[in-house]
Amino acid sequence: MQPQDVLEQRYELTKLLGRGGYGQVWQAFDTRVKRQVAVKITYPQSAEEARRFAQEAHLAGNLTHPNIAVLYDYGEALHEGQALIYLVMELVSGETLAKVLSRGVPPLASCLAWAKDICEALGAAHDKGVVHRDIKPANVIIMEGGGGTAKVLDFGIAKYQADTGITTDGKIIGSWPYIAPERLDSGAAVDGRADLYSLGCVLMEMLTGQPPFTGRGTHELLGQHVAGTPPRPSSLRPGLPEVADRLVMDLLAKDPAQRPASAQQVADRLADIVRQARYPTSDHTTPAREDPSPPPGYTPTLQQVEGDPVRVALERRLDRVLAHYATTDEAEFVRMLDLLVHDLGEALGADDPLSVEAGYQRAMHSWQSAHDPGGLESMLPQLIRVLGPEHRRTIDVRAVLTGNTAARGHVDGRRYIPELREIIAQATRVLGARDPITLIARLDLAEALDREYDAYGRPLPRNGPRDDEQAARRRALLEPLLPDLEQGLGDDDSRIVEVRLRLALDTYQVGDYRAALPLYEQLLPTSPAALARSDVRLRIQHAHCVSEAGEPERALSLLETLLNTLRNRPGNEYQRQAALAIALRTALKKQIRQKRRAGNRTWFRL
Repeated sequence: MQPQDVLEQRYELTKLLGRGGYGQVWQAFDTRVKRQVAVKITYPQSAEEARRFAQEAHLAGNLTHPNIAVLYDYGEALHEGQALIYLVMELVSGETLAKVLSRGVPPLASCLAWAKDICEALGAAHDKGVVHRDIKPANVIIMEGGGGTAKVLDFGIAKYQADTGITTDGKIIGSWPYIAPERLDSGAAVDGRADLYSLGCVLMEMLTGQPPFTGRGTHELLGQHVAGTPPRPSSLRPGLPEVADRLVMDLLAKDPAQRPASAQQVADRLADIVRQARYPTSDHTTPAREDPSPPPGYTPTLQQVEGDPVRVALERRLDRVLAHYATTDEAEFVRMLDLLVHDLGEALGADDPLSVEAGYQRAMHSWQSAHDPGGLESMLPQLIRVLGPEHRRTIDVRAVLTGNTAARGHVDGRRYIPELREIIAQATRVLGARDPITLIARLDLAEALDREYDAYGRPLPRNGPRDDEQAARRRALLEPLLPDLEQGLGDDDSRIVEVRLRLALDTYQVGDYRAALPLYEQLLPTSPAALARSDVRLRIQHAHCVSEAGEPERALSLLETLLNTLRNRPGNEYQRQAALAIALRTALKKQIRQKRRAGNRTWFRL
């Protein structure tokens, strides 16, 4: 959708307000009623998503309360041939509580008043049998011009009470820092007390600047919700009244039966705290941002001061997930990364740079582990749109996709060589000549130029022996590239080992034995155990190169060691290789004898 698009000949879109895993939210003008509205649009990818959107309309449409954004309309439409679902809601002017908290800890009076507003909204929903299930700062708007009143938004995953905490497709959805422990039990019925637990998490964050649990990774965070003991708010913000501590701890009880029985009870307790602390209830009509109380017991980073604390937490979570790759099994790493991609889309929107980075990491992992380019292909337009064509991630994905098609695709890769050359030139300019992305693209280009095709443009197989012309061509492509690869990637990189092997074989093929010798020396191990496992053909060729370099005695010693390892190996192939080694050994012995006779004759003449 674009500005000025008109939905259902009625709602003229004027400004994109936000994106998320659900889709988009637009400011729009209702041309029929002549008022500004908010339009939430999604393109459902499954029947479950469509059902969830319809349920949001059904649930929110039956809730009328000053602290709940009003739902006006719901419908389905087609846009450019694609089915969409839309909700038309009250346009609430203000900013999210998440944005307010990003600037620091609000005054106590504002925290208590906003929490009471949320309670009033939850009480109205619970009275209708509706559980919100996603109370968090991003779903609360602090209104402008409305005396600082808080309004609750987004009933997208709400359900009727007594439903379990999972969706019909078996997934637990919600926001992990604020999720009630019973929501994690697939068989447990969930009622309004799950929302009160989430309110406790939000109140804790308003009072102290941080939620009750900040586990490293999803597993630890969810484990803390189930079994961890939250800190008392006053331990993080000294000077808070003891009654505020007690309320937060009651809201965060693991057992729903030990929490307050209703939102109205919580609202009453909040009003008592306001009176006891001698804060006038009207304070929240002018929520000044200056906070005379001490700061929370942690040092904010620059990003926390200037940005969204939710973003900071998600950035750190991405760092932890990627750090776990080397220490966790494949399936667990993929699961953690998939959860993070989903949560980023929900919290920040699919086109947020952090969401794009996580999506890139997931797609690149699929490519590296399963050679599946589908994720990278779907990511590329998003990378270009969000990060730009000259961003490192964009160049990387273009290089991988184009290089793989040109060098190893099942099509005529020659058509992609000009584009690959252009990507290499761009990578060299933006990233540098010895950046790994540039070097791997150059390696793909060398492989693409080495390919051969039949008369119909179909790639020919490469598993047969190479003739001298083919060997000379590949050597000319790889030889000037190897020093740059060694400097840019490091000696231990598997691609360098493969390039050395190809160069050694090609150089040997064309008879340049002295140039081939150092390549074999780098490729072949020297320990006895490793020698027994190494390629016999390479060891015979290595010995031949040593002899041609003027060291027949060392070559003979290498062959004797090789024959000792072949003596007890069964099979025709080993016998054939042993025959080659014996023939070369015989020639070397003859060469050495002739050399010694020539040396003796020279000595006798002297």
